[in-house]
Amino acid sequence: VCPSAFLPFLSPVQLRPPDSLQVVYTSDSSCNITWRVPSSSHYLRNQREFEVRYRHPREPWETAKLLQIKQDQSWVMIENLSPDSKYEATICVKPKTCGVWSNWSKTLAWETNCSDVAHGPTPAYTGNQTQRRAEARVWR
Repeated sequence: VCPSAFLPFLSPVQLRPPDSLQVVYTSDSSCNITWRVPSSSHYLRNQREFEVRYRHPREPWETAKLLQIKQDQSWVMIENLSPDSKYEATICVKPKTCGVWSNWSKTLAWETNCSDVAHGPTPAYTGNQTQRRAEARVWR
């Protein structure tokens, strides 16, 4: 039930799911995911919350880990991931008051880096992460 204070929406609102999901940082045990919230009323600015679920691709979504983000932000840091592993994530959003959860976003897939500890020393290299990862695998 909506509070009695002035609200421009008289019935529950369902927003469109977040889009433009991307991994902007990854390590052997964590990653930072960002997204964009499709345009919505300025009345909802800073009044949204999110749920992020993530899993290994072979696991069902019903057993995926779920992170609740109570503040209106467009990023999340996921930690305690397994090195050299594939993951998938999806996100939904809702207004903090008078709203229902959006549908889940399109799925984002990524892979964590190899663990430097498991594969020996990493060669000194200041290039891109893909090249560093390829060189780190040589130490196996």
